[in-house]
Amino acid sequence: MPPINLMNSWALAGLSLLIPLIILYLLKPKPRVVKFPSIMFIMRIEESKKYRQFFKRFVRDPLLIFQIIIISLLILAIANPFFMVREEKSTTESAVFIMDSSASMQATDIKPNRFTRSKILAMDVLSRLSDDSSVSIILAENIPIVVLRDEKKDAAKSVINRVKCADTQSNTGDAILLARDILCPRKSESGGDYADNRNKKNANKVVYIFSDFSGSTGTGTGGNNGTDIRMAERLISADNITVRYIKIGGGGTNIGITNINSRRFPTERDKFYLAFTVKNFNDWESWVGAEISIDNTSVYSLNKTIQPHSDELYHLEGKISEHEHIITVRLKDSDNFLLDNIAFTLIPKVKKSRVLLISGDKSDKYLGYALESSRDIEVETAVPPILPGMSGFDVVILGSVSKASILPGTLDDIREYVNGSGHLVVLASADLDEFAGLYELLPVELGHLIQTDGAIRICNDHEVLSDVILSTIVAKRYFRSDAKNETTVIARIIAGNSQPAGGVIDGEPAIAYWRYGAGKVVYIGIN
Repeated sequence: MPPINLMNSWALAGLSLLIPLIILYLLKPKPRVVKFPSIMFIMRIEESKKYRQFFKRFVRDPLLIFQIIIISLLILAIANPFFMVREEKSTTESAVFIMDSSASMQATDIKPNRFTRSKILAMDVLSRLSDDSSVSIILAENIPIVVLRDEKKDAAKSVINRVKCADTQSNTGDAILLARDILCPRKSESGGDYADNRNKKNANKVVYIFSDFSGSTGTGTGGNNGTDIRMAERLISADNITVRYIKIGGGGTNIGITNINSRRFPTERDKFYLAFTVKNFNDWESWVGAEISIDNTSVYSLNKTIQPHSDELYHLEGKISEHEHIITVRLKDSDNFLLDNIAFTLIPKVKKSRVLLISGDKSDKYLGYALESSRDIEVETAVPPILPGMSGFDVVILGSVSKASILPGTLDDIREYVNGSGHLVVLASADLDEFAGLYELLPVELGHLIQTDGAIRICNDHEVLSDVILSTIVAKRYFRSDAKNETTVIARIIAGNSQPAGGVIDGEPAIAYWRYGAGKVVYIGIN
């Protein structure tokens, strides 16, 4: 039998009222005793037995016993006794199981891992549902996935046994909103009423969340994508949906790589730079070593002390060939989450871009010299009217050419090249406004030629100008032009070298580009 507890145990102090009751009973007046000589011998016998008969007379008094019982029952009623019992309750629910299948659920602080434990707990919850309940299952990855919708318990058991953990972030917030759409389907586009799938109107709507809530996306702990989990809960509460959180995790140890980046040096293609960030998720300081391998060959080792709940940047420079290389970073220490102890980055092989420079005889020769000086560019110069096929080139540059030297079909070939994902760079030349076939391709509307000094000002930060200084260049001749819609203007020419008013740079486009078909066209208004 389960133990009996009292809601108000202090009420038992009221039993002390029985003490004055008993005292009053003992002190109550007694009948007057008259002695007769004929019964003296009987009184002496009774005198010897009075102490033995006291308790018998006390117990036989019905009034006293009745009063004791009444007071005791009143005191016990005030004490409010109760006892706990366990009873299996099978409820009919329309339930959605949100199972966190992100990378953090692979942690082994709970054996064999958190995700396996979440499957066991999901089975336990499933067993308490009635056979009439409908179950849906959502995997809360970076993009939530519905793996089961409105099915019976047997189908849910089969799915839970087969689902696996992924290597992505978790997006629990969006998964909750998706669960609301399952439990409360809105009107269809055809104008139908709310769906009534498997007694959803009468069943309790419950969302069970099995997660470690480890600060991933959309969990309300600083994720930069997805819906905050608390906000999502407030949104679905308006539809009478109950959310029940089932936390999985024992707070195991973890030190992991959170970011990695590598690249070749722009000026030295046989030299690379590697940087990666390691975070200490523990509550104590740790000495963390990292081993760096290039193509499965260990070449470097770095060690640093990381404060608790802090990040530390590791970086190095090294030599590599111009071929493709895979760099592996592996932390030397083991913890409960092995997935973030290793990271990979790829440095692609040095790619030489093929460039076709279309230019008149001895025109744009300095541009040709500049392109040939780059180790990453293979330049082929063509003098109209004889031009090679353009399909094999990454970029085509149309330099200073005369209208008379261009064949009628050449501009059609250029248009077809750009439309098929080619890239065209058009340099301003004296005859450019005479090429009517280029008007459609250019990102600007050309006007007449202006012959006055103009200063070049950058009006849009772009990586192509990160190492370029234009403030010392003065344009002597340039076209009056206007940018077309969807054109991005990087630099403009301001007449007279005047300073822009109010910080707004307004002038003729000097460098502009836009997307044409599957390719891009760049206009450079200086040459």
